[in-house]
Amino acid sequence: MCISTLKPQILKYHSFLSATQGRPPAAHDSSCNDNTLFRISNSSPSDGGHSLAFSIFIWHVGLARIKNRLCHLFSSQEPGRPLAHEVSELDAALTSWRDEIPMEYRPEQEILAPREFYPFISMLHLHYFNMMSSMHWALSTSVEGGSSILNVHHNPRIRTSEAISVSSARSFIKILNE
Repeated sequence: MCISTLKPQILKYHSFLSATQGRPPAAHDSSCNDNTLFRISNSSPSDGGHSLAFSIFIWHVGLARIKNRLCHLFSSQEPGRPLAHEVSELDAALTSWRDEIPMEYRPEQEILAPREFYPFISMLHLHYFNMMSSMHWALSTSVEGGSSILNVHHNPRIRTSEAISVSSARSFIKILNE
């Protein structure tokens, strides 16, 4: 493996381990700050800029960066910290990440990937839905004052955190059954 992709690969696996073990991340985004890798990623695979396999790798690294932020947020939660606001920012980052993926591979859309890439795109979708569900479920169960505080939040996605969590869990199960 090329040295420029080694650090993002470590970040990708480390963020997965942090999320599944419920511990704070030791690797941070700054540890994979290779701008060459992300400059290349700005072109889509359909433009002929690079391969679909490389795009999938870049999408996983982008998701790992957001997952690291989520793990850090919930592992270092301090009393009085505006959790709903920070989850709102993470939700926006995750939604933005999703919307940058071409429609035929994007989570919350049908997977129209070539047969040989279907398992990799499915795994990307599973990670996305797991993260979306975990983030919103953790928010809806950990805010002091419960749903009454979330119901008055200015962001409609935060007000409906429980529904988003359940919907993401259902989508996760749907992918597993395909």
